[in-house]
Amino acid sequence: MRRFLQDLTLLAAVSAAGGYALARVDPPTTQAPALALEPIVLDRATPAAPDEAMNLLRTATIFSSAAVGFAGVVPDNVVAWRTVLSQPMAHTLFLDLLHTATPAGQAYALAGLRAISPASFHLWAQPFFNSEMVISTMVGCIISPMTTGAIVDQLQRGMWIGDFVTASRSRYFGELPWPED
Repeated sequence: MRRFLQDLTLLAAVSAAGGYALARVDPPTTQAPALALEPIVLDRATPAAPDEAMNLLRTATIFSSAAVGFAGVVPDNVVAWRTVLSQPMAHTLFLDLLHTATPAGQAYALAGLRAISPASFHLWAQPFFNSEMVISTMVGCIISPMTTGAIVDQLQRGMWIGDFVTASRSRYFGELPWPED
């Protein structure tokens, strides 16, 4: 992990300087005691508390797949979605999001309803099927606009949800735990 962070720092420095060539520089063999400590890496894939998860989904600006970016990292929104899904009152929480969230947050709410109760999903998704409102989506490294109606149609066919539920590994953070019961 330390080597990865050093390489990442070097890449950022070379890029910031406008350089195009990369050179691997080995760290000095003697280090100050503080530098010899393992770096602290904040694991953003750690499940958030239910209130934090709700706030994250309520203000979501993008509807992401379960693995995004070059590293295939599980995004915070998916971790938050799983946190809400694991709550005893998940159905009520997703309904709350459906009425209070941004359009991307509403897409996560509909995905939650589809995962919990397809009948409830069909009831609450009706107004969204013909919606032309555009939501930014991210799948892998690709960000693209998609209408709410298209997302709801995909949710109805079971897309997105399976990935949300089965995402189990973040490339740099290891196993992605399910939220505690």
